[in-house]
Amino acid sequence: MKKKMTKIICFLLAALMCVGIAAGCNNKPSDPTATKEPGKTTDQDPDPTEEPDDGKMKITLKDDQNSEKVITDKKIDTPSSFKDNGGKFTISAIYGNHMVLQANMNVRIFGKHTGSDEYVGAELTKKDSKETRYFYGKVENGEFEIWLGTTNYGGPYTLTIFDKDGNSVKFDDVLFGEVYVLGGQSNMGWALGQCYVEKKGKLLYQDLINSTNNDNVRYMGMWPKQSQEYVEYVSSTTGWQSATSSTVPGWSAVGYFFAMRMNEIYGIPVGVVSSCMGGTGIDRWYTEEKTGDWYRGTTHPIRKMTFRGVCWYQGEGDFSKYSDRLTKLIGQWRTAFENPNLYWAAVEMPRYQNADAYYQCREEVKKLYGVVDKYTYCVTLDTGLFPEFAAKGDELNADGIHPYDKQKVGQRLADACAQDFYGAEGTWKSPYAVSAEVKDGKVLVTFENVGDGMTVVGLLKGFEVAGTDRKYKDATPEVVGKNQILLTCDEVTTIWGVRYGRKNYRGDGITSASDSACCYNTVNGEAAYPLEQFVLSKLGG
Repeated sequence: MKKKMTKIICFLLAALMCVGIAAGCNNKPSDPTATKEPGKTTDQDPDPTEEPDDGKMKITLKDDQNSEKVITDKKIDTPSSFKDNGGKFTISAIYGNHMVLQANMNVRIFGKHTGSDEYVGAELTKKDSKETRYFYGKVENGEFEIWLGTTNYGGPYTLTIFDKDGNSVKFDDVLFGEVYVLGGQSNMGWALGQCYVEKKGKLLYQDLINSTNNDNVRYMGMWPKQSQEYVEYVSSTTGWQSATSSTVPGWSAVGYFFAMRMNEIYGIPVGVVSSCMGGTGIDRWYTEEKTGDWYRGTTHPIRKMTFRGVCWYQGEGDFSKYSDRLTKLIGQWRTAFENPNLYWAAVEMPRYQNADAYYQCREEVKKLYGVVDKYTYCVTLDTGLFPEFAAKGDELNADGIHPYDKQKVGQRLADACAQDFYGAEGTWKSPYAVSAEVKDGKVLVTFENVGDGMTVVGLLKGFEVAGTDRKYKDATPEVVGKNQILLTCDEVTTIWGVRYGRKNYRGDGITSASDSACCYNTVNGEAAYPLEQFVLSKLGG
């Protein structure tokens, strides 16, 4: 009985990590006294040239897929006034007050409507200008879809779904911005309020939490559901929440830092939807032969919402043919979401005690870059957590499986998207090795994407060279120019290979898993992104 209760508790804790430990209420209640106001009607979205010059980088891309499904021709008369739903509409809980809808894409709103097959409408009104646009969708067999035409970044808007009799569902304080799904397992769900200072029971981001107040960054957590049957509608969520000191402790930490970084770079609204579950293998998130139970219950019901992309953090040591399985998953999600352009940003695994398995998993995540379209990843080699550094009293982290340093993860994921998806110029990702040459018993390694230049910091751990016996020994790095590092190892005479990032270092002055990495590129004179692991061999015969 005791073992059974332990399993139940662990399951609930894992679920809480993914929905957020503070699955609180919306912090901006809608105004029950608000009334419909007349305004200017247009079928065109606002002129993007009217956006103020705030010094932020601009996102210029537009994705016009599904434009043929956008109906603006008037199909029903707009009632003189709207009344309550009257039991006519059933709308998925992924839509709600304070939600963020995807900007500059055609956005689908779906649900059920009781009554004869007919058209229903959507009224989209911008609060400041009272500009109003109308869209329509046909009800077929009790189901409807309305596609909202492309809308530029900003808001707030009021969105009202209505029928010819005035029955309606109203959503207040709606923004248009960049919207991403947060997928994977517990390290994606790990909440901001669960990130501690290593070895201590003190919150790592308490000061940041206390100062958070950003209405342009919003989050919705789903209660994860396992199902052998396809679930069509989301029924239980945290509701959409703005980033405040009272809400963000329960948010996915990676999702929080990703969204805040995107907002910092571009100055636009950002919304993230958490759809993950702790302890789940990748095969539980796509359908094949008895697999996909978490996909059916947790991902399938959000597939009709319009997203720009997916942030993916999963795979902890599960490296067997992982790249093949992740390719299959990405393909299935793009098909299910009816979005072949769905961006995919993956987190490469950090340091962990099982060095070989995690090394292989990082290699598998890297394999898809340049092979799968619209795919990127970030390097987090310096963010791991060894068991001896887990915070006192953190019962979910006895083995160190959940690193606390989620700020680097979320920000680097956003930066990778900025470079690979949004075309940001400059250095936004990690450096990587391109060649190695043996010179006078030493190895000269050349790198690309070095920013202002390479730098080595800390305990200088991570580089190794091997002789003809293929046994690797620690090497000492020295930066010799903007993009080269010279490696010295007195224990190896005839050098055959060089590698970085394979071995874990513990003890002997190591105070954190980050001490196992020492090499970065630089931006504005500061260490920026950690060097990606590599192996270069057959150097000297």
